[in-house]
Amino acid sequence: MVRVIFISNDMVGEKVAGPGIRSLELARRLASRFEVALLGPERPPEGIAGAAMSLGSWRGADLSRELPAADVVVSQGIGWPMRRLVTSPAWQVIDLYDPLHLEETALRHARGGAWRAPETVHLQYDLLLRRGDFFLCASERQRDLWLGHLLAARRIDPPTYEGDPAARRLIDVVPFGLSETPPTRSSRPALKGAWPGIAAGDFVLLWNGGLWNWLDPVTAVRAAMEAAKVAPRLRLFFMGLKHPHPGVPEMRAAADALALARSLDPASRHLSFNHDWVPYERRADFLLDADLAVSLHHDTLEARFAFRTRLLDCLWAGLPPIATRGDALADLIAASGGGVAVPPGDVAAVRDAVLAAMAEPGRRAAQADALRRLAADFTWTRAAAPLVEWIERHVAAGSRSPRRLRAFSPAVITYFSRKAVEFTAERGLGYLVKKAIHQFKPDYDPDRT
Repeated sequence: MVRVIFISNDMVGEKVAGPGIRSLELARRLASRFEVALLGPERPPEGIAGAAMSLGSWRGADLSRELPAADVVVSQGIGWPMRRLVTSPAWQVIDLYDPLHLEETALRHARGGAWRAPETVHLQYDLLLRRGDFFLCASERQRDLWLGHLLAARRIDPPTYEGDPAARRLIDVVPFGLSETPPTRSSRPALKGAWPGIAAGDFVLLWNGGLWNWLDPVTAVRAAMEAAKVAPRLRLFFMGLKHPHPGVPEMRAAADALALARSLDPASRHLSFNHDWVPYERRADFLLDADLAVSLHHDTLEARFAFRTRLLDCLWAGLPPIATRGDALADLIAASGGGVAVPPGDVAAVRDAVLAAMAEPGRRAAQADALRRLAADFTWTRAAAPLVEWIERHVAAGSRSPRRLRAFSPAVITYFSRKAVEFTAERGLGYLVKKAIHQFKPDYDPDRT
């Protein structure tokens, strides 16, 4: 049987963010057809993925044990030792659903001071695009972005085009998915009558995700406070501030939203924050306890190519969102009649959309029905189908990847030279030496020694 390893760059556990959720759910769907192992930065807890797959950590000996037996490795290509990826004879599936070079640009810009391009991330993608056998993205709009990258990397040439003119065997859409099982409430309430400051009869506007620097929680705070002048029972709840991965720094967007909330609503009558992170299996309690969702972003390149997973949970729960127009999923939801799209940074538009929703419960019910119909197109089983088909077509015959790179090829040397400069500048020569050892001894963790 084909052996598939999923390598998650993010934590996989009770509290898990987008990359970890995606690795976990795709691994679950493939485990019914193939032998599957799921490796995270830490070993995922027993039982989280079911008995059909093995679990481990790519930071320890698990990687050395699993990698030689792998037929296919599915990863974002970051986090775990890059040398092992590019030189492995296993087929490499690179998941590009999260355009990190756009996020990194947004992060560096938001830090202030001298801005510099995320050159190392670009070099990393150059290497991944050379090495990968099959690439995943989350939408057709993202696919256009990555097709441009693949053309620039000379991965699409006349022989490739002749056998695959649509390039679907090179890169295909595997969107972030949804559970096939509708959400249900647990025995414990989450918000109404349960969270401090939120009463059973309040109208809850839910920000159901993290606060990253490319998002716009400040506009949500201002709009909610404007709407509360007319509708005093309105409550805006931010579902999670502390990312479950300890290496993710606090975002300036979160600090700005908290500071504004304290100045506009010092008694927390209308604004509430969860300073932790909601467990993955309990998110339904919060979604089903809310009346409306809000997802706002700035007008950036990140937004154009984003695929907001928080909006997928709105589909799953039938929770109508107010979302900034411009990203693929927000535009799709608005076109389906399942929610409202507003211009970037428009406080008045968000305020008016909230007040209109509060005044028209029948309209919210119709939007919820539209969302549930749309959700059927985004189940994890349907999302995983192109990946399953590619593995069965290319790997089941027992062949190995033809694209294995030499450890000292020019592309590899260029990438590691740039990383060496970056590590030395940011953390000193000692850390560079530790990272170099890590590339050859994956059970050695430079961040813990």
